[in-house]
Amino acid sequence: MKLTIATAMMLAVAIHASPALAVDSDDAPPPPANLTIGYYGEGKIDASPRACAEDVGERASATEDAKEVCAARRAHIAAYAAIQKSYHRLMKTMDGDGHPANAAKAMETMVNACIDHKEWLDEAHGPAVDILANQNAAKCLELGKRVMDEESASVVAGGAP
Repeated sequence: MKLTIATAMMLAVAIHASPALAVDSDDAPPPPANLTIGYYGEGKIDASPRACAEDVGERASATEDAKEVCAARRAHIAAYAAIQKSYHRLMKTMDGDGHPANAAKAMETMVNACIDHKEWLDEAHGPAVDILANQNAAKCLELGKRVMDEESASVVAGGAP
């Protein structure tokens, strides 16, 4: 895994949160059916042309802005579906080993912290707010997906996640 500053930061947040989440194996709850990250609009992104046009409003550049908003939203929706697929694969791969519910909570914390971090760095106005918010969410969801895919591959190869 290529460790960038952003990846190291997100892992540090997740690791910091993990001890408070830890539960003994005997008392461990089952992992949730899906990841629920907890960010605004999660799972409710509307990438229909009508919704994008309504959110952009009426301006000279509205048609192009709406297309950009829709593209960012579609990327966000695809990243959300991909992280859920990777989560399900990891849970199946772990097959009850470890602390999957705690791992899920840590992943949710890591992705949410990534989104918050990126939002604090942005200074956007107009349609760029919608575009950047969706691009940021997609990037953070992709980060979480990569981490889980690497963990699944490690378990399959006989190592620890």
